[in-house]
Amino acid sequence: MSEPRSDAERIVVFLGENDDRTWGATTIAERLDSDADGVNAVLSRLKERGLVCREGSHWRITRIEARMPLPQRATIGSE
Repeated sequence: MSEPRSDAERIVVFLGENDDRTWGATTIAERLDSDADGVNAVLSRLKERGLVCREGSHWRITRIEARMPLPQRATIGSE
């Protein structure tokens, strides 16, 4: 039996699996059956950590290269 995911994990997974567009916080909350105010708070914390970015009133996952430490980024595509 797996442990329940935190709201932050659920949001990151959702945005990662649906990275073809941006999402409003209310829509994310509806899709995850979560509280909209809570989702907004989590999205703000995830933005501070560089995991999501805001585009107007919508959110998206950041590109994986942007989340990697610099030494790892330098090796992408050089293999």
